[in-house]
Amino acid sequence: MIGNHGCIIPIRCTNGSRSTEIWLIVNATSESTNR
Repeated sequence: MIGNHGCIIPIRCTNGSRSTEIWLIVNATSESTNR
C-alpha cells in the first residue's frame, strides 16, 4: 500500500512499490544515524 504519498524518490517510485519501500527504510535509517 505504498504510493506517491510515501515516495521520497520519484524514480524509484516509478520502478516499483517494493523499491520505494526500501528507499523509505534507508532514508529512515540515515536520519536515525544522523541524530
